Amino acid sequence: MDTIEHYIDNNSVKIHAIEFNPSSEEIPLVMVPGMGNAAEEIAETVGPLLTRRTIALSLRGRGKSDSPSVGWRLEDQASDIAAAINHFAFPKISLFGHSTGGSIAARALPMISAEVVAFIIGDFPPVYPKYSEQWRERVRQKSALPITDVALAGIVAAAEYTDVSDYLEMVSSKLCAITGDPDTSLLKAEHILKLEQKFPLIRIERLDGCSHEFLSDDPARSMGTIERFISS
Repeated sequence: MDTIEHYIDNNSVKIHAIEFNPSSEEIPLVMVPGMGNAAEEIAETVGPLLTRRTIALSLRGRGKSDSPSVGWRLEDQASDIAAAINHFAFPKISLFGHSTGGSIAARALPMISAEVVAFIIGDFPPVYPKYSEQWRERVRQKSALPITDVALAGIVAAAEYTDVSDYLEMVSSKLCAITGDPDTSLLKAEHILKLEQKFPLIRIERLDGCSHEFLSDDPARSMGTIERFISS
């Protein structure tokens, strides 16, 4: 697996990114992990399956990225995605965000200089939650998650519930949402209905037998689904 590590400056916050297949001439794919996850987890889970040039990001406070004392609003985290994409000066990209990473990626759309030719939502409605202290404690109990205490405190302090669906208007004809079994997925039937009403051209892909963590449940089928949508 041919990879390069990058540390990208976003207003003095270093954002860690792993670049896969740098010599590929296909339209690059940018992958944003879930709220408490990092680029290394993407590398471990689906890295060997990646064939196109792919950038996996760790947002601030996750993985090897900086964890600043301030700057934890949705807009701040979205700017990490935009800074990374703009750093590479891609003319066109495909953009995938898993869980809340998809909502943060949606908020980043107006900040991105590249044309987004495909936007894939990974099993989460297009909202940014109002994170609570209870959420913070639940995450802290999962010791393996690569997110700092500074990040958790900052996210909770700055969090405001935000509907980001209007940002998806920028990619309304290029949208896909991936979900799994209804009882274990976070993109519920009512969320899908709202997406289909607002974005009639959206493609919904259900991975039967998979949970919210579909990338790790079935890496090959998950990446195959993403690749087919990009290619279409």
